[in-house]
Amino acid sequence: MNNSERKQELLESGLVDSIKSLFQIKTGNIPEKYYILMADYIDSIAMLHDVGGTNLDALEIARRLPATVEEISEKDLGGIYGVTERKKITMSNLLGEDANKLYFFHELTHALQTWEEKGIEHCGFSNGHNGLFFAEASAQYTAEILYHISNGTALPPKTERTVRGQPGHTTYSFLSEYQLNGNILELFATTIGMSLADILDLGFDRKGREKLENKYDTENMLAGSLYPSFDELMDDLEMVYDIDKAILAGHAKLLAERPVSMQGTNGQRFYGSLSKQDELITKAEQNLSAAFISFNDNDYIEKKYHLVENCLTTPKLKQNLINGAEIILREQESFQSGMNK
Repeated sequence: MNNSERKQELLESGLVDSIKSLFQIKTGNIPEKYYILMADYIDSIAMLHDVGGTNLDALEIARRLPATVEEISEKDLGGIYGVTERKKITMSNLLGEDANKLYFFHELTHALQTWEEKGIEHCGFSNGHNGLFFAEASAQYTAEILYHISNGTALPPKTERTVRGQPGHTTYSFLSEYQLNGNILELFATTIGMSLADILDLGFDRKGREKLENKYDTENMLAGSLYPSFDELMDDLEMVYDIDKAILAGHAKLLAERPVSMQGTNGQRFYGSLSKQDELITKAEQNLSAAFISFNDNDYIEKKYHLVENCLTTPKLKQNLINGAEIILREQESFQSGMNK
């Protein structure tokens, strides 16, 4: 289905008018095409629900719209596709129709997942201090899945891409942006025994972060972990995210030369560099892949092994996973041999 056919379908269904009615007198701050795109987003959630891809209630998500989106506008954002801040979505006016739809879905996901507490923005995965690394991954996955549901197209095949600023790290992903974030989010989900669909749903839950934290911070998961808590894992990933933003801002050469004092999105200062980012990415992936081997049963490891391998971004990390899996397999064979004597 092409864009004009999809628009006509949404208009004729009455869904666009229903979305408008939710906003009542606030319609002046939102151009007509974005009411159509909001209707498209909600209808795509309903279609995804019908095929078992989400537990989200499309009607409940639609009812959140007036409280989370007060204004939508367009302007030249440089190289940025869109920005969501204080219930206002600003989209780049340089995007084509398809790109505008995809990245508006990304920004609308942010808006729907964000609220304020004491003047500080929180979202499903962020407590106002850290968690934006996962929030970006969740928003991009959600946007791309809904985009393809809307268009009636299959998700594109996963491809290899070098991580920005990190030639030693390669992602394997179908995402258009935030591939590293997506790889690590899927690695995290698989390690703690959750499906990607379930973890994406948690992004819309105000207790989503708390539920993830409780799932991770168990006695078994923490035993021998490189991280004493979920919060420390989130702190490290937040620094990876902040360094990536500095790379995007054109500071890759400086970050390659020496550590630079940076203020993170959480307001705290740290020394960032490309080598620091490499260290943090490796630490997170090593910890999660080791936890996957250590704290899951053999059947689950065998079932999810290749998925985890594809989430890892260096040959050494993949080899460490192979070594760990082989140890588990040998122990299982030894145990079975002993039982048969």
